Amino acid sequence: MKIVPFLIVVMFIFAGQLKAQVAVNNDGAAPDPSAMLDVKSTNRGMLVPRMTTAQRTAIASPAAGLLVFDNTTQSFWFYSAGAWVELTDQGSLQWTPNGSNISYSAGNVGVGDATPASTLTVGNGDKFQVSGTQGDVTFTDDEATIQFPATTNPNSPMIYMFGSGTQNADRMVIGHSPSYPRWGLEYHDTTDVFYLRSSSERGFAFDLNYGNLGIGLDVPDARLHVANSPYFRTAVFGSEAGNLTSNTNVSIGSTDSDARLFIGKDAADFGEIIWRHSPNPSEGYLSISSKGSPTLSLQESGGGVGVGTSLPRSRFEVYTNSSNYVQLGRDANQSNYFLQYQQPENGIDQAALSVTRDRFSSTPGYDYYGGTTNTAFKAYSYWGDPYTFAITGYNWNDYGRSGSVFGSDNAASYFGVLAYKNSGNTNFGGYFTNSTNGAGKATQAKTGIGIGAWGELFGADIHGEVYGIYAEGGDYALYADGTTFQTGPQVHLQQNGTEQQTVLYSNVSTDMTVQTSGYAELNGGKATITFDEAFRNSVSSGFPVVVTVTPVGYTQGLYLTETSTSGFGVAEAGDAKSNTRFAFIAIGKRAGYENPVIPSEVTRADYSSKISRGLHNDADTKSEGEGLYYENGKLSVGKHPSTNVDRSGKPVQTSQTTKQGH
Repeated sequence: MKIVPFLIVVMFIFAGQLKAQVAVNNDGAAPDPSAMLDVKSTNRGMLVPRMTTAQRTAIASPAAGLLVFDNTTQSFWFYSAGAWVELTDQGSLQWTPNGSNISYSAGNVGVGDATPASTLTVGNGDKFQVSGTQGDVTFTDDEATIQFPATTNPNSPMIYMFGSGTQNADRMVIGHSPSYPRWGLEYHDTTDVFYLRSSSERGFAFDLNYGNLGIGLDVPDARLHVANSPYFRTAVFGSEAGNLTSNTNVSIGSTDSDARLFIGKDAADFGEIIWRHSPNPSEGYLSISSKGSPTLSLQESGGGVGVGTSLPRSRFEVYTNSSNYVQLGRDANQSNYFLQYQQPENGIDQAALSVTRDRFSSTPGYDYYGGTTNTAFKAYSYWGDPYTFAITGYNWNDYGRSGSVFGSDNAASYFGVLAYKNSGNTNFGGYFTNSTNGAGKATQAKTGIGIGAWGELFGADIHGEVYGIYAEGGDYALYADGTTFQTGPQVHLQQNGTEQQTVLYSNVSTDMTVQTSGYAELNGGKATITFDEAFRNSVSSGFPVVVTVTPVGYTQGLYLTETSTSGFGVAEAGDAKSNTRFAFIAIGKRAGYENPVIPSEVTRADYSSKISRGLHNDADTKSEGEGLYYENGKLSVGKHPSTNVDRSGKPVQTSQTTKQGH
């Protein structure tokens, strides 16, 4: 038995010279013809050099096929193709090379490819397919399908992917079939848009060129673009806020809390839309705010709209502060309300309501009644019930030059005021002036009238508890075109240089007469007098003129020789020839008034009482005026039936009766 090692040594020594095959065995068998060294044993193995990984990798210029056992990895390693290759236990591998079905080359594995060019190559790059009971996986040039379970039924669930080679887009579909997807990802290289779609509708669209996101449309035109949805809600943020309809709408919020939509730059520069929830409907509101301050609010229960306030107290309220706000549709009693407290720092020209009317071209009105005038402010009261007015103005009139209603031209060169307190603190029911001071006024033509009054029965009704009318004028103080009546005397006041003027009374007569007077002188006891032209033109020719002469000095007596409307003659009695001076007075009937007709009702004793009963001071609200009317030549006390009908001609109902339909 000890000869075997010796033989092995001898064969290794002479192997280079003998160049013969070597057999190592116990039975003397010849080596296999295909082997240079044939080691044979049934109870022993063969040991190769053993070393660590560091020692193995430190071998200089290892030969191809060099074999060692690595003590570090406890495995055999051989050198091949310029690298060390580990020999592993084949029983622990999941697969073994099998020709071109499973192949290995230089660290690459091929399935269906005998010469794989990459780490893993399947089907030479043309097709990848896995079939089994759990599902099929198929991959071709530009399509891939994962179908669950393994079946050929196109309606079974699947993942389907294909490229632009056959479908004009890159797609991945999760659903029953590519033609009717349930869910999918899709990329269109023609538009550079990426889609996430549901069923046959595109859900999300990502425009890769502009960074836009779309929902329910093909190409979004904004950073976020949501398509209209005619059958479903367009968007819901938060829980559903009540039972909204299914038409297009956006729901933000919930049924029991506030909802806010923030829009803006940062916490100092922003706006927001807020639904302020409240269990009490009168306190809930929708608000559009700027920097946290309510700009526009819609109140929940009352339907009010507020600007600058969260809870509008009317249909529309514009609120600045407690000193300045407007309420439109305020309540049942006052439809609209304007409040403005005067702010001293704002100076003059302050107003609670200012109305301005302008025009582009002249479009004049054509009458004075409703609907035919053009006005800056128009007020129309449909019914003229007692104490009802189209416009009312109230003012405390604490100081002079204040009033309740003021009307003027733009320059205030003429104006009228109702309920006016003048600069002397005298109260006027109405104050009207067209006489103002100013440069050049004295040289201007005078065209204005302070007040004009036209009446059907009376032109003016003026009562004074102390004085009636005070009138003054440059040319005249009072001019009456017509007959004047008065119950008291006509008094004239004559300046006399003292503090008290002289009182003069006008002569009165039962006839309508004119008179003249003068002085003349006898010439040889005779004289002929011609009346002045004014008397001649005023005296009636149908009635004789009464002349009275009075000598100024001694005479035998004077008598009239003739009288006419032109003059008279006088002579001295006894054919005396004196040249005495005399005075005369001539009275004649006024031409045109020989037989004057005076309205009988004016001369009646009860005329003044009728006027007093019919005309009433309505500042007295405890009593009523009886009214006056003139008909068929007669003045009567009372309300004429024509004044007691409304615009339709029907009798006016009393204030205790409600008018129907209004």
